[in-house]
This record gives sequence, structure tokens and C-alpha cells, in this order.
Amino acid sequence: MSEMFSKIIEQERSMEDVMFEELSTSTEKNIFYGTSASAKKYYKKFNDKGLQIDKVIVSQEYYKKNTFFYKNKVHESTFFLRGNTEKINLVIFFGIDEKSLNEIKKSDLIEKYYLIDGGVAALGYILHDYIYKYRDQYSKTYKSLSDKVSRQTMIGFLNTRIGGNASYINKYCVDEGYFPANLVEFGDDEVFIDCGAYDGDTLSAFIKAIGVHNKYKRIYALEPDPSNYDKLEKNCGNLKSVSLLKIGAYDESTTLSFANEATGASHIDQDGDISICVDRLDNIISSEERVTFIKMDLEGSELQALKGAKEIIKRCRPILAISVYHKKEDLIAIPEYLKKILPGYRFYLRALCYDSIDVTLFALPEIVE
Repeated sequence: MSEMFSKIIEQERSMEDVMFEELSTSTEKNIFYGTSASAKKYYKKFNDKGLQIDKVIVSQEYYKKNTFFYKNKVHESTFFLRGNTEKINLVIFFGIDEKSLNEIKKSDLIEKYYLIDGGVAALGYILHDYIYKYRDQYSKTYKSLSDKVSRQTMIGFLNTRIGGNASYINKYCVDEGYFPANLVEFGDDEVFIDCGAYDGDTLSAFIKAIGVHNKYKRIYALEPDPSNYDKLEKNCGNLKSVSLLKIGAYDESTTLSFANEATGASHIDQDGDISICVDRLDNIISSEERVTFIKMDLEGSELQALKGAKEIIKRCRPILAISVYHKKEDLIAIPEYLKKILPGYRFYLRALCYDSIDVTLFALPEIVE
């Protein structure tokens, strides 16, 4: 068995199954920490299993007075936890910071706590049998990674997706977005393409990362969701040398159905409620433009978008930051495709936020002397 597979857990009982079994015999109150889309899914699951949700809390930054999560009034987390005097079970639905998690671990009043990873809740599990079936392909990805952190991240990601236990991945997560300082270096005249620009959060991070001198030539930001595009225009419309494009990156020029979530989870969907225009980056970006960095977070359409940027990538050899977690085959198919068209590149994996499966593949061109 390969080095990689000696570190992959067998198909274990999911975190969800363990949680429901333990809570079914618990006499403590059940507290929801968070009101995300994952919390809404579990609200229904709790009701279906006849489990009581006794209180709902959110962190201070999300707290608003007199708001409700279904029938439950929402309370501010710090105030509630510090004032609580009885044992409770805590079900956490967001990427909690390490300091807060350590406080929860030390509390004598928290009988059980469960970290419900939003990514696993939304995307589902990857069965151990699937990973074993494609063990040769997974091993090729593993062997292509250029550092120990990347290999640890891949193992942690797969183990988390098998059972839903976020502790396998969260120890390797970093809070540096798409521009980790130990991987990404910037030069003058950067040309950055942001595919899936959302509300401009990555653009702001890019400008901050390159420093006070703003060493960029141009930014292209693609966002097909109309609601998100309005936010993008409001937040970034006044930036210098920025082209905002209400279009999606894909492998052809066409119109597609789209699930208009008005969030970072908006995505191409044959049952979507609106239609959007998509096109190849090779058609959108001038052949005269020397692209230096491409980021793609497209909720599952990354491979198609990469195929539509093949000529740019081969011509310019930019840094790539590509999400590889939306589909179970992404971690195999995306590195495999890039290796075919990008000889002389180094590959890294980074999990980009604490307690999350948001794993990004970084492809960096080797320096040719």
C-alpha cells in the first residue's frame, strides 16, 4: 500500500450519525451555534429525529437584536456562554477561530460539542470505496505535491470528507486566502484574473497582498450572479485599472442555467432560476495581455474554465489558484489536466480557512535560468 493510503482512514461512521446517536440519549439542552445554510439543513434533521433545539446563538459580529432562527430567538454567543450555568450540547455551524474553540474545549459546562463543517454538510461525503477505487489517480496527485504541508492537507481533506470530522483538516488550515506569503511572490505589472469574484473580497485581498505600491497593471473580475455583481460594482467599481465583467468563465461561449444564490455559493445548475452568459477566457482576454495570476472558485466549474483558458495558461504561464473541493473528482481531474498542459510547474495544496474543506491547488511556474 502506498504512503498516502496508509494514512487514509477506513470508512468510519459519519460525524452526523455519531452526533444524532449521542444526542438521542442526552439530557442536556442542545444549542445551535450559527444560522448558516448548514444550520437550516440540520434544523430540519433535528425536527425529523424529534430532537429539541433549545437555543440559537451567533457570534457578536453577526448578532442583531430581536431576530429569530425559525421559532428560536437568536442570542449573542459570548454573552450567553459566559452567563450559562448548566451543562449543554453545542452544535457549531461555522469556521470557529482557534481561541474560541479552545475556550469551548476547556468549559466544564459543555457536555458535547460538534463541529459541523459547512463544506461537508453542503457537498456530502466521499466514500472510502471511491477513494480506493481511484487510488492510482489519488496517488499521482499526492506524489505531484511539492511540500509536506500539501501532502498533509490532502490526507486531512480526504479523511474529513470520509466521515465529516473537521479535526482531520482544521489543523492544517491557514488564514492567508489565495495569496499565502510563503508561496506567492508578486512582481511589477501584475495582471490578475479573478473568476468568481463574488463581492470583491478577493480583489481587496489581492491589492492588500501586493503592498502599498499597488504593483499591478490590470485586474479582470468575472462575476455572473447579478446580485453579486452589484455588490462587486459597489465595492470595486472605483478601483484603478479594473475591468468588471458580468460573465462566467467556461470552456465555450454559450448561455447556461444558473442558481442565483446571491452568495459565494451561486453556481451553474441545469435547474437554476436564471440564465447567464459564459465564455472562454481565451476569448475574453486579449492575446496581447500578459496574465500573471488566475484565481478560480467556481462552485464546480473550475475544470471547464481551465479548459477555456488553455491558451492563456500556455502562453503566459501564470500562477494559478484553483479550488479543488467542489466535486469529488476535482482533486484528481484538475491536477491531471494542468500537468498535461503545464510542464515545469510545482503544485501545492492549502486549506484556506480554519475548520473548513475549502482546499485550493496552487500551480507555480518553475523559474527558468
